[in-house]
Amino acid sequence: MKRPPRKYQAYPSDVSDEEWSFVAPYLVLNRLDGENRRHDLRAVFNALRWLVRSGASWRMMPHEFPPWPAVYQQMRRWLDAGCFEAMVNDLRVLLREHAGRSAQPSAMILTSNQSFGAWGEVFGDRVIATAILDRLLHHAVTLNIRGNSYRLKEKLKAGLVRAEETNDS
Repeated sequence: MKRPPRKYQAYPSDVSDEEWSFVAPYLVLNRLDGENRRHDLRAVFNALRWLVRSGASWRMMPHEFPPWPAVYQQMRRWLDAGCFEAMVNDLRVLLREHAGRSAQPSAMILTSNQSFGAWGEVFGDRVIATAILDRLLHHAVTLNIRGNSYRLKEKLKAGLVRAEETNDS
């Protein structure tokens, strides 16, 4: 059963029509005219934006918005469905392409003083370490630099470390 519409006062945090046209497809988990839908999806999203922008608690939500338990429940559904992650990912792709860049980031630098074979011990689980390495190394170029690091060389010069304590001297 739908409630009669309340007189609504617009808030600065309300989503614009243009923003809503981008956001709505990510947020519709069920039919918009479904029997169980009691509150307008845009009103629920506006309530969530108001809450985030204001920093207020759920129970302090203005009465112009749908009741806070309904907003909270829908927010949980959106989080569980990964709606916001999908939206942010697609927005990032659009912004990168608009800027004339590749849709996917193309550079990352990761340094480690551990060999890939030791990552199982580092993470305490070889399966997790293998999965992480698989994702990191997919389409990656790896550089293996042997020898003492710049910092170690400086410590040796300063006499803070003895040469016999180093691995590669």
